[in-house]
Amino acid sequence: LQVLCVSMERLEEVVLTVCPCHLAAIQLVERSFFPCAPLFPTLAVSLDMLEFVASLFLHMAPNERAW
Repeated sequence: LQVLCVSMERLEEVVLTVCPCHLAAIQLVERSFFPCAPLFPTLAVSLDMLEFVASLFLHMAPNERAW
């Protein structure tokens, strides 16, 4: 299974060997990536990037008040 992994520094293509005992989602979480789907994900985002985006949206000004 080929998965595109997005992190703060780069994009990388990861090839995973998937079977019922080694699910793709678990393999990605072990590598600090969050899969886009529970079974056969094709995209995964770094947990660091998700934390940064969550903090960014929490602390930025709402659109109607920014103007």
